[in-house]
Amino acid sequence: MAENERLDVVKSRRWLILMRQVKAGAADDAVLPLLGRNLVKTLRAAAKQIPICECLRAHESGQEVEPLLRSHLSHDFAQLLLLVSRDTASPDPLSVRYVEAVLDRYLDQIGHRTAGECAAVPDFDAFQERADKWRRQIADHLRAIADALSAGKLGSLRAPSMSPERREEERKRLNDVSLVPELVKVKRGPSTT
Repeated sequence: MAENERLDVVKSRRWLILMRQVKAGAADDAVLPLLGRNLVKTLRAAAKQIPICECLRAHESGQEVEPLLRSHLSHDFAQLLLLVSRDTASPDPLSVRYVEAVLDRYLDQIGHRTAGECAAVPDFDAFQERADKWRRQIADHLRAIADALSAGKLGSLRAPSMSPERREEERKRLNDVSLVPELVKVKRGPSTT
């Protein structure tokens, strides 16, 4: 079984790559596709580990979420879902609030870890301004993720595609953060078997 998905930016390779890009001063057009892709992949993995879709459906029909999550409360994503479900002040559906809360958790961690450590992020407030801009730019994609999650169709939702050049850059970045770089190498071309 795969390792549990965590809400810790340092323990998630895909979010760690994004954090390093932010720290390196990557342009918004390089960050935005990664935000959407990371969020889709993260929620897809988390939904395999805890009953997110069932909880969202239960909440929509007026049922409590806690009984469905009781055996999963040691999981970060379950704790966050329970916390967000208890917040009744927002008019947004639980799926939208949950997707935004997951994104906010990762972005807050990235902001705290990069603030003041590079010219691209002079302080946490500067990072928050940039993160708010990203949220506005991907608002429609966040809504689509929330709708797919609520409908139990997150598996059919695809992250924005990457150009071949961008994919190669991502592979190189992944190789840079990998503990065992030779395992990340990709063989291209026809199989010789």
